[in-house]
Amino acid sequence: MSIKIRLSRGGTKKRPHYRVVVADTRSPRDGRFIERLGTYNPLLPKDDPKRVTLNADRIKHWIGMGAKPTDRVSKFLGMADITEMPKQKNNPIKAKPKAKAQERAAKLAEANKKDAPPVEENPDIENNKAECMLSVLINTNLLRSCRINGIKKYLFSSSACIYNTKLQTKPYVEGLREEDAYPAFPEDGYGWEKLFSERMCRHFYEEFQIETRVARYHNIYGPYGTFDGGREKAPAAICRKIAEAKINELNTIEIWGDGEQTRSFLYIDDCIEGTLKLFNSNHSEPLNIGSDEQVSINQLVDIAEEISNLKLERKYLLSKPKGVRGRSSNNDNLKKVLNWNYRIKLKDGIQKTYEWIFDSLKKNSENINKFTKDTDKLS
Repeated sequence: MSIKIRLSRGGTKKRPHYRVVVADTRSPRDGRFIERLGTYNPLLPKDDPKRVTLNADRIKHWIGMGAKPTDRVSKFLGMADITEMPKQKNNPIKAKPKAKAQERAAKLAEANKKDAPPVEENPDIENNKAECMLSVLINTNLLRSCRINGIKKYLFSSSACIYNTKLQTKPYVEGLREEDAYPAFPEDGYGWEKLFSERMCRHFYEEFQIETRVARYHNIYGPYGTFDGGREKAPAAICRKIAEAKINELNTIEIWGDGEQTRSFLYIDDCIEGTLKLFNSNHSEPLNIGSDEQVSINQLVDIAEEISNLKLERKYLLSKPKGVRGRSSNNDNLKKVLNWNYRIKLKDGIQKTYEWIFDSLKKNSENINKFTKDTDKLS
């Protein structure tokens, strides 16, 4: 009769414990056994002495009778100094998938390669509408989780992109009021996703009494944010380009569009303060969190150039995404509901943002130069 020292499972679903047993190899894993030699409880901490208990004398007896421990039990015996610690097996061939599995994986990889969209150097929301729309799943699942787990308050980060684009066709427009979202005609993709999620917040509030707060953010900027890669806001992009020009002694700056498109920008500190005030208020309708200080992109460049003490030649890239022609926030409701308004003027916020981006780029440039010098010494 061939015998093994192995584990026999007990316990309940998701709460297992094991017996260390000696059994006939022909018996089912959790079936009849000859003798119990110890226990193993994986739910206990690794340093708990009761995690693995072993009857050393009986185990040695059965090993003397020809019983073979399984790999897992051999590790337990080695750690308890009952037997030598088994050598770690290294069998890369065993770990490789079988031929049919490899063939399926190759076909799947090829199909994914064909279906995958081309990787863009500068991804933007205008050319990734499907991905933007899929964000609605995030908000759907979060709201459902709030309902299931009894969460009574939820903040949704909406966007000024939900506003009717027909009201944003000229560079200098009136500030957008909260009621201007309807009749609905938001930016395609991203704007529709945000507007749909706003409606979902409203219905969860009405039907499930989850206190939803909806902040319509208008172009948030400031230090410690993204300033390259194509996803940065205009203030960060402009500050980076001018900082790079100063560090590298360049004399031109690229601007997307003709530079006459307008926006209003809100500094990050004001954004946080306004968000907290909204969240702690009793206001359940969407609310603008933005600035009404409307400027063109050219004016934004003027401000950053003045801060950097540079004057650059401007190269306008008319084929690049430009968004709507003009957009700004109307803060009348913000002042009325929260008795609050933004404090940091655009020039002051741009100064802080530019200085942080300049220092970051300068430090990175110095690190690259140091690495190059060190590499030259080695070679």
